[in-house]
Amino acid sequence: MDYDATTKGVVLTGEIMSFTTAIYQRFEHEIFSGKIFGFRNFVFGVTGDRDDYIREPLQKLGMEIVEGESNAVGEILEYLDGMRKNFSTMPKFLWGTPFQQRVWWKTYLVPYGETISYGELAGRIGEPKSARAVGNALGKNPIALIVPCHRVIRSDGGLGGFGGGIELKKRLLELEKTSISQNSVRNRESSVE
Repeated sequence: MDYDATTKGVVLTGEIMSFTTAIYQRFEHEIFSGKIFGFRNFVFGVTGDRDDYIREPLQKLGMEIVEGESNAVGEILEYLDGMRKNFSTMPKFLWGTPFQQRVWWKTYLVPYGETISYGELAGRIGEPKSARAVGNALGKNPIALIVPCHRVIRSDGGLGGFGGGIELKKRLLELEKTSISQNSVRNRESSVE
């Protein structure tokens, strides 16, 4: 990755400088409700009710934040309904240290219905002794659900932490497990017919 500027641990890439507007849209679902911040096919942030940690960095970048519609809202609602496993909307990390961004990108690649330990994720970014730092980076993940930090658990099988709370983490993992089981049954039933 090429970086044009680093200010107080906030990394800005050249491509980001062309964004002048961020659109936000609120979404409601029984599992998780929040806001999405993005532009066109990019998502800069997915957050629950507290959005200052997304809104403030966008404003510091000089971006105007306006209410609008995002394709990602439909995708997130489909995901929460157990009907979507992958997102076509891409995460765009507008801030974060190089380490945090590596953690977030590798987390983005963890497949639906699978989990990985903090230590294993640390190994995947080439920092095998940094499991705790990986956990801290995930605690600052600006793009919940699309960058599935809920899929990262402790090496002993415990859930570890989660910005949205442990109950939400459990529910998301159960959703993915249930969705996979239902799809497997449907696939077996259709092959029998």
